[in-house]
Amino acid sequence: KENFQTGNKICRPEFSYSCGRSSLIWEVSPLAMTAEASGRVQTLATPKKPPPEYQDDRPEFDYSCGRVSPIWSVGVGAKRCLSRDRSDQLARAKTPHQHYTGNRQVETLVPLPAQRAVATPRVDDLARPKSRPAGPFLDPGHPE
Repeated sequence: KENFQTGNKICRPEFSYSCGRSSLIWEVSPLAMTAEASGRVQTLATPKKPPPEYQDDRPEFDYSCGRVSPIWSVGVGAKRCLSRDRSDQLARAKTPHQHYTGNRQVETLVPLPAQRAVATPRVDDLARPKSRPAGPFLDPGHPE
């Protein structure tokens, strides 16, 4: 990463990963690569052990973002059971209110004199588009 105001490079480059999180990755110096960790640091670095009653008997599938989500299997009895009235009611799509009426058609009556009217030469002149040179850019001038 570079500070564009001073032109200096920042010692911590920033990389973006999935899930919308940006994580900082620090460059490790050669001295740190050859250093020995103290006993206290090594005990803190050991992963936490699961509790004794933990059972690793569920199938797990890895999804994005490094999360592991268990997927449970559905029993045969649950697949064969009849649905309840309340579940059916919740599954139905909402209906509009009984007094709801849709949009009305807009009816505009234009008077006959307005239908027969002819535009003045000035209005015709203003209605004509301006002629512009070919190209994507306009000449610098006053904005429209």
